[in-house]
Amino acid sequence: MSEGYDKLSMLMGRYDNVAIFRQFGDLNTKNILYMQAELVNLEAELGNIVQRDRQSADPDKASYHVSWTALSEPVGNGRATTQLQKVFEVREKLHKYSV
Repeated sequence: MSEGYDKLSMLMGRYDNVAIFRQFGDLNTKNILYMQAELVNLEAELGNIVQRDRQSADPDKASYHVSWTALSEPVGNGRATTQLQKVFEVREKLHKYSV
């Protein structure tokens, strides 16, 4: 004989009208607000990096904002540019936010 979650899920599966699920509206809303705050901070950080790179004496860095090729070229240590690393961080957060 089924008990607990097995019994409840069978009952709810057979009778749709008894299937009641909590939506966690307050928590979902709070989570969205936190994600927005994170994205606002990331946006500001990216803006600062872009501005700093645009003012750089290094012609490659100064062109990052208009050249994907320059932006995506690995820097001396083989890592992505700081600006591109931040873009990837923003992209990851946006993907989670937009799902």
